[in-house]
Amino acid sequence: TLGEVERSFMHTPIIGADAARYEAWASTQEALQIACHRYESENLRRHDRVLARFASVALLGVALFAIDKFSDVTCDWWSQTCCNVSRILLTSYAMISGYIVWQSKRLVDRRGINSLGNACAELCKEMFRLLCVYGELVSDLGSGGLLQLPWAFARRFLGR
Repeated sequence: TLGEVERSFMHTPIIGADAARYEAWASTQEALQIACHRYESENLRRHDRVLARFASVALLGVALFAIDKFSDVTCDWWSQTCCNVSRILLTSYAMISGYIVWQSKRLVDRRGINSLGNACAELCKEMFRLLCVYGELVSDLGSGGLLQLPWAFARRFLGR
């Protein structure tokens, strides 16, 4: 704490008058307050980004949801295989959503509802950023490169 730092500082030998000691302590205290303020603001920014680490998983959930709804319209009404795949997709994106909701509930319990709003906004921003990165990667592959997509992702994100 600041009191412990001050006690330690006052026991440290500083050559000169008492005025020099108090001046040195004032400048040290000012530097500590600036550093404390910087760390507090950094911690607030990190708390706002607590859900952003789930952006790729959330994006996968949104993609699975879109594929499921597309299959509902196109082939679920006549193909049992599509119905089975649709159930698997439903289970997958429901589990992803449930996990993110559970993490959100934990955030609300720890930091409050306002923190959840900020974290959800950061999650959406990160999802949009990833969507742009993935879109750029697909556009770089060209028209015949869809078969190369898994290897391109591995090279880009895993360094292989």
